[in-house]
Amino acid sequence: MNIILSIHPKWAKLIYEGEKTIEWRKTFPLRADKGDIVYIYETAPIKKITGSFIFDKHYLLDAYEKSWIDQYKERGIDIIGSGCVPIDELQKYQNNSRCLHGWCCVGALRFDTPKSLEEFGLKRPPQSWQFTEVEK
Repeated sequence: MNIILSIHPKWAKLIYEGEKTIEWRKTFPLRADKGDIVYIYETAPIKKITGSFIFDKHYLLDAYEKSWIDQYKERGIDIIGSGCVPIDELQKYQNNSRCLHGWCCVGALRFDTPKSLEEFGLKRPPQSWQFTEVEK
């Protein structure tokens, strides 16, 4: 099953450039499998599906388990380098959520021509992510 992920243009740019290889989210689709295609919907001002990446693996960071720093070290995650988000910003984003999920991105590809949501059977952008059966 493929996924459409809403993402700010500044983060999409870093994914396409290969700098951002982990996208951090408060939720994660339990049915996601290695090799699924994740389409990137860039939020305003772009408001289009501009490309995709391949989902490679999932990191779960549990705020109640132990400190994030310890979890990063144990898993060998370079939070700043791979996620491109300073830890204080990530903690602010996490807010009251117990967990953060790292979506590992490989093979990012920007479309020559951005696609509309309608081409993927959507009338509005996903709040965070949404499954799609459409492949482009």
